[in-house]
Amino acid sequence: MNNPIEKFNDLWQQALLDSPLEQKSAVCVSTINAEGFPESRFVDLKQVDEQGFVFCTYYDSNKGQEISRNPKVSLSVW
Repeated sequence: MNNPIEKFNDLWQQALLDSPLEQKSAVCVSTINAEGFPESRFVDLKQVDEQGFVFCTYYDSNKGQEISRNPKVSLSVW
């Protein structure tokens, strides 16, 4: 399997079954704030496809503003 999105989705489906978390679709998203420091928070991962990763947030939240300034985002999964 050479497609990284397919590989992620396969692993993600396994993780959802085996996760000890109460909110099984929780992932940690890290962005860079206006001062250049990383900020991390947990969000609900809704969808993953060739267009990217979809998670819950508000565009005008700190996270949304940070992503607008710098779209390089890290996502960590349990």
